[in-house]
Amino acid sequence: MQDVFYKEQKRETLKNVFLLLQQSLIGTLEANGDNTTKLKHMSKAKLIREGNLPVSLTADEKLIKNGRKFMEHHRHVVKKATRIAREKKAKEDKIKTRRFEAAMLKDERMMEAEERRFQALLRKEERIMEAEAK
Repeated sequence: MQDVFYKEQKRETLKNVFLLLQQSLIGTLEANGDNTTKLKHMSKAKLIREGNLPVSLTADEKLIKNGRKFMEHHRHVVKKATRIAREKKAKEDKIKTRRFEAAMLKDERMMEAEERRFQALLRKEERIMEAEAK
């Protein structure tokens, strides 16, 4: 399926797409991870006519190092946020479990109280029946 797509596309179109991708990646690095920046116009059509369309774009080494630092920092921030979210979820789950256990205990106590009341009524009925039998 992919082979058909690539064969049907003009070579220039594919070059434009890959250059656009590279340009987007460089723009994202320049903007410290923000991918909503506008891309600079390269005049690709003119470069194609002149035979000067580059195969690839290069990024400044300092830009790449800064991008790596940013990604490393971002990775640590995401890990910390994930850990905090897990801890919060664990606490919420523990609270829910305690509430459920308390509700179950309350239900058990209510059932035991009902059973005691029922047994008391049965004893009272037995006494009344014994009194009537005498």
